[in-house]
Amino acid sequence: MKKLILQAMLFGIFGMALPAAELDELNARRDALLAPAVLAEIGAADPLLGEWLAAQKRILANLEQAVRSDAEQAGSMKADYEYLLDRLAGEIEHAKTVPAIDESKVFNVKAFGAKGDGSADDGEAIRKAIAAASADTTGRRTVFLPRGRYLVRCIGPESGNLKLDKLRNLRIAGERGTEILLPGPLDVAVRILDCDNVGLKNIAFTYLKPPYTTGRIVGFPADDVMRIEIDPGMAAPTDPMFRQAQTKGLMRFYTPEVIPGSLRPFQSSIAPHQGAPEVTKVDDRTYDFKVNSFTPVSKHYAKGSHVAFYARTYGNHAVNNANSARTRLENLTLNTSSAMAVLNNASDRPFVVNCRIEALPGSFVSTSADGIYMRNISLGGLVRGNIVRHVGDDFMNIHSYVFPAVKAEGKTLYVKAKDWNLRNFAPGRRLGLLRTSAGQNGIAKE
Repeated sequence: MKKLILQAMLFGIFGMALPAAELDELNARRDALLAPAVLAEIGAADPLLGEWLAAQKRILANLEQAVRSDAEQAGSMKADYEYLLDRLAGEIEHAKTVPAIDESKVFNVKAFGAKGDGSADDGEAIRKAIAAASADTTGRRTVFLPRGRYLVRCIGPESGNLKLDKLRNLRIAGERGTEILLPGPLDVAVRILDCDNVGLKNIAFTYLKPPYTTGRIVGFPADDVMRIEIDPGMAAPTDPMFRQAQTKGLMRFYTPEVIPGSLRPFQSSIAPHQGAPEVTKVDDRTYDFKVNSFTPVSKHYAKGSHVAFYARTYGNHAVNNANSARTRLENLTLNTSSAMAVLNNASDRPFVVNCRIEALPGSFVSTSADGIYMRNISLGGLVRGNIVRHVGDDFMNIHSYVFPAVKAEGKTLYVKAKDWNLRNFAPGRRLGLLRTSAGQNGIAKE
């Protein structure tokens, strides 16, 4: 079993209020770091960063109030306060020392052979332009995709259609009318891994084949069988993509009623999802779905109810941003995803701004899971101005992952290590320990 060993340090004296002078010192440092002149200077060069920094004042004010009101945890929260100030100081120093990317200095993908005609595979040309920009030392750090439709095929199941790996200070930008076409319904459009200050903007990502089909329940031939009529133009539920997906197909249910003037059902059903049904063709539009059910399915679902059947996967997020810092996603549009639309995992300070996630005309679903997911984001991010709808699960999901501690010896903790979360264990990072119910932290075989 891979193990990561952490030397634990205990901060603060529990049960004692923090001396006022110590808190005043932290507040003075906060006010100096986020002074109006500092915010104005940074905001002039980088409005989004200035907006994010201004929001930290409210967050730190809340933390100050918590320190004042909770004597038992005051020592620990003081360490949190110091830690956040150190991290913010680092971000401000980065903003002052790393030149802003001049997006007028570009590598045009058409100079590398991209056609932008919607039929030629432009993936290799775009990847060559990215390599040239990442190696440039003259200030040309932007890859530009002029108006056009760029077909980009997947280069491998673990790589995605565009893999941005270990890149620094880079932008990939389009303009109005720039579209990247993705031929595989289970493709990962963009995988961002171990990057710093990498951004994408002004690009529409369009999956040519959605990873789902939709229909309506028309009958119940047996207690564990639903007969479903597939909507016109939708894929057959026997399409290979459903068996290739990790869920082997996932059913979600919606009310028969629709929102007036739209294709969208009035609401999602609270009844459980159904996974990996056995699908049998009745005719060209009608299929029987046999599911696992202890009671007749007719007691849970009504005739006329809408059904979405997804080729649901767990790692094939359309934009998969992992173990990175300062990622920016601006003015992107996305029509579907077999998993989450945008995942930010163990990636500090991601910005997701003015993006649009919604189904194409003619359908009422887009992603099979969440729209925007924020996980292990220790500095928080900036998420605003986005339109997220037609998703199969949460519009937005924010949470901190639990890293199970499997063993403890004195002040040493042993935790499971995963490649995509090692950023969280960098020297100096703050960790919180919470008790869990018995049996949850047993040593697992891997």
